[in-house]
Amino acid sequence: MKIVDCPEDQVVVFLEEEYGYRSWVWYTGKSEAELIEWWKNLETVSPYFFTPVGLPGTLKEQLYPDEGDERLDGGVYTYAENSTNNKKIFLRLPKSFWTGHIHEDGDSYLHHDKHGYVVHRGRCSRDEEGEPC
Repeated sequence: MKIVDCPEDQVVVFLEEEYGYRSWVWYTGKSEAELIEWWKNLETVSPYFFTPVGLPGTLKEQLYPDEGDERLDGGVYTYAENSTNNKKIFLRLPKSFWTGHIHEDGDSYLHHDKHGYVVHRGRCSRDEEGEPC
């Protein structure tokens, strides 16, 4: 199995779908500024409710190691971005990386240490208890 670093020419988001239902590696094809602008202008995440496939860029499902795979830390098992033969790789996490959650308008976000939480246009402004979402 090949060990690779995250690409530096685009933002890669480690995306959780509906509280652990599935996890994805989202190769956005965008710079940080482009991703933030695109996400902030997104009216709703409803088209991605059942699956985030359809987000711009490429999505590859995060995998579990198979029996016999070397157990590695500091990254995720997935498929290579441009893989057509579903060749498994170990993608090393950079020191600072993007994460996200996608499900419904009220709970979907992107996050990065440098930028904090980034919410889309369709996200509520207050939750049920009156706290900012």
